[in-house]
Amino acid sequence: MITYNAAIRAFLSCYLLNMLGKGVKSPLFQTAWFLESLSTQTLVIFVIRTRKTPFYKSKPSGLLLFSSLSVTGVALIIPFTPLGALFGFVEPPFAFLIILAGLIGVYLMPVEIVLWATCLSFGKSFHSTKKSCVMTV
Repeated sequence: MITYNAAIRAFLSCYLLNMLGKGVKSPLFQTAWFLESLSTQTLVIFVIRTRKTPFYKSKPSGLLLFSSLSVTGVALIIPFTPLGALFGFVEPPFAFLIILAGLIGVYLMPVEIVLWATCLSFGKSFHSTKKSCVMTV
């Protein structure tokens, strides 16, 4: 899963930036990488926390929902603030934000499929509760 994660992130980020224009400068790539990686890694929590498929059929706790969406929201705002400039970020084009939303969906679909297949295949060796599918050691 780690190899899949790194490979898909690198591919999606490079592809996205090439779609937006040729000669993408390093600060834009850094900004796009930051937004994409933080968004996907924060939102993947909603997929891996439950056995229900699709994941949105299981209601997360209020604290998990608030904290995850807050982290993602702050990350999306940072490039537009002086703090973003301090980190070397630039304001991403609006088209990037639209494409980012689609890429997050594309990223979460295979995660959902792999979790479903894992829970189905190894159901006996997983600790099952109503809401989770967690591997026991």
